[in-house]
Amino acid sequence: MRWKPRLAPLVIVPWLIVTFIVAAANADNSNLSVSTASSQKSPSSKPSSEDPLIKNLHWMGLINGRTNILRCACPMMDIAEGMKSTEPTEEDLKLARDRMGHLRDLGIRTVVSFQHQDRDGEDDGNVEHRAVALERAAARDVGMTYVAFPMSNRGPHSFEDMSDDAVFKLLDPISDDIFKFAETGGVAFHCKSGKDRTGIMAAYLRLKYQHWTADEAIAEMRRYGHVWENFAINGATNSWHENHVRALAKMLSPTAP
Repeated sequence: MRWKPRLAPLVIVPWLIVTFIVAAANADNSNLSVSTASSQKSPSSKPSSEDPLIKNLHWMGLINGRTNILRCACPMMDIAEGMKSTEPTEEDLKLARDRMGHLRDLGIRTVVSFQHQDRDGEDDGNVEHRAVALERAAARDVGMTYVAFPMSNRGPHSFEDMSDDAVFKLLDPISDDIFKFAETGGVAFHCKSGKDRTGIMAAYLRLKYQHWTADEAIAEMRRYGHVWENFAINGATNSWHENHVRALAKMLSPTAP
């Protein structure tokens, strides 16, 4: 009998597909392990992950009155890549639960994913889809909320061809939701590598809530690994993600340069 994670139904809303696996308990914000290093704007070299198990994990620091929000890579990618068959073994499932339990120990109670979700647990050979299925199931098992806001870096309906206004309408309600979730516990948001989709979301939070300049937000995107060269047109020196950030800065602050 093939493995299928028991998943909560997907709810369709404009621009977004939202998946909720509701946690049984709220977090105590006082238990969070917080680093404010990621809120600094000066370092130019790419910093190491602030966690030994989760790649590209960086706390956002104090933002909009909260210190319990972090960004990271998908916490399941290495487990999915190590699977020896299309079906997870009991050891794979245990590793996934332990990994999500580790995030819970950090105070995280809601995980926000920007990855595309698999179709009802059906395996199509895509390692990223396996990681998504593992994460959704493990989140349920350890009592965490899993929310999906799928985004694409390139192709139709992606940051490549979306208008600046469409990007604003995508990111702005997500930013509101992140802080609503943070009222009841820590929030971790991520894509696959924690660099590009995660980077533009973090940049938007910096612009909206901390009034960073576009240059400051873009510098942080690159410092945390945004692979801008992969998303630049005809030898341009900026990615389309970064072009959106500049436009968003002007939308949020009409006097911005």
